[in-house]
Amino acid sequence: MGRQIHSLTLKRETAGQKWGFGLTGGKDVSLTFRIEKVALASPAGSAGLKNMDYLVKVSGQEVFEKRHGDVVNMIKNAPGDTLELEIER
Repeated sequence: MGRQIHSLTLKRETAGQKWGFGLTGGKDVSLTFRIEKVALASPAGSAGLKNMDYLVKVSGQEVFEKRHGDVVNMIKNAPGDTLELEIER
């Protein structure tokens, strides 16, 4: 079947709720961004995000040339109660 690109929309139930996943990688550590520690009872789990998914875009912006801290800030500072992710699985 091969790898496929998936678009996911994470939705928070309350303001300030955590998205519910961890992230490794970044240009500064020479690794592709990878999703880890997805909490099943979280916006990430509800949206179908899975451990070992590779992150491609956050809110429409590609992440390949970004540092780890920059992408973490993009995710943490996402406006409103939704977060758009594009992942490769």
